[in-house]
Amino acid sequence: MGEAVFSLAPAARAGAREEPALVLEDDARRTALIAHWLTEAAHAQEHATSCPSLGYARVVRRDLLDEADRLMVDDAEAAARWLVACADVLVGLPERAAVAGLLEQLIARGVVDDFDTLLRAKVWMWSSHLLSLSPDAVGMSDVVQDRRARAAALLDDRRSPYVVLQLHLISLLNFVATGDFVTAIEAARAGAELARAIASPTWTARFDVWLASAAHSAGDTADAVRLALAALERGQRVHDPYTIVVATVVLRTLPPGTVDPTAPIPPLTAALELARARGEALLERFALAALTSESLNAGDPATAARWCGQLLAPGGYAGWLVEAEIALVQTVLIAAAAGDHEFAARMLGAVRADLERVLRAMAPATTPRLERERSELSARFGPAGAAALVGAGAVLSITDAASEAVIWHAAHAAPAHPSGNTDVALTARECEVLSLLAQGLTNKEIAVRLAVSAKTVMHHSGAIYRKLGVRGRGEASAYAYRHGLV
Repeated sequence: MGEAVFSLAPAARAGAREEPALVLEDDARRTALIAHWLTEAAHAQEHATSCPSLGYARVVRRDLLDEADRLMVDDAEAAARWLVACADVLVGLPERAAVAGLLEQLIARGVVDDFDTLLRAKVWMWSSHLLSLSPDAVGMSDVVQDRRARAAALLDDRRSPYVVLQLHLISLLNFVATGDFVTAIEAARAGAELARAIASPTWTARFDVWLASAAHSAGDTADAVRLALAALERGQRVHDPYTIVVATVVLRTLPPGTVDPTAPIPPLTAALELARARGEALLERFALAALTSESLNAGDPATAARWCGQLLAPGGYAGWLVEAEIALVQTVLIAAAAGDHEFAARMLGAVRADLERVLRAMAPATTPRLERERSELSARFGPAGAAALVGAGAVLSITDAASEAVIWHAAHAAPAHPSGNTDVALTARECEVLSLLAQGLTNKEIAVRLAVSAKTVMHHSGAIYRKLGVRGRGEASAYAYRHGLV
């Protein structure tokens, strides 16, 4: 197999990794190969283009982190260059948490000032953004802002326009942690202006869609519709999945009657399929969250539970904290709509400490709906009873709350109506194993995650293959994603 192992889909590659004979024997060749992919992938991300290496680098993301660990011991500057490239490629994946930790180690060593200007700027830029996604981001908003400002002071529009564009986007996205809406709007406008100045249609479309999102958050629906429709058209013209998915999410989550029903807007299910086809994990989560909201707005909590269950099912929440908390807030609203107010209160308790930040990342209509549910809880259980139910959820970690929510959603979800076998009945443990298989974990890694033996994982895998009527990992993963089983 040789190098071909490293171009396989994650699930298929995990199967290959179970066989030592299929692993590339020459470590120098393997390192050179993934270094080539990472360099090309980071360049593609910076310039908002696509290339095969981007997909390959995401497939071997654990290998990228292993190489980063090695470089941290041998060469701080080489490690920094590797890590900022990894941040560019892995920011939409759970591995971003590990990248953030290694960047923090470099900063703590005091070696950043020894790097060249552009590398220093990238270190400060990516450490700022990755900190904004961390569990204690709200408490570190001053640090997030300071590092962003350090990067800005080192960059120049003329010499590094594409890095400046990335910084503007990061300044905008950091709003979730900092709450600085003014800076976010300024960054979106400056980014759109620079993108037009250097004639980058893809970056222009991306900033326009975030200006639309900002208008949506500010309650200016007319401007949101205008900007999002223009961005969608431009994104389709340049075939940019990022713009297409985000514009579709914005347009499909605006209040009913806001958007002309004859406007050619893709359905959210099409946006979800696009994200999955391109391997864009973060865009996939955007689409699933929007599908959950769409079903809730349509008064269909059972379908909302199905989408939200998929959003939470992958597990392994390192690096996904904000996204998991958004799904838990949606779980509160779904449980309330289904009449299970006790579970709604429990999930509300799980996200209560970080609720202000999470609501900043959600549609404006979420806050009043949540307030209505709080009032309902107080009316049903009394102030003390409601506080006790919320307090019981407050002791849960996000991972534990997500696990409870997955079980609740599975019990309350509408069927997915797959096109093939509609009688698949996996056990809860088989669902967990299937989810981890689809993420590309090996049997040994799944065993460690679930605290069982590798032999037990093999038995569960065999049962899954029989029930789904598939021949192995790759087919099981494809079936699971296609039919909404993970």
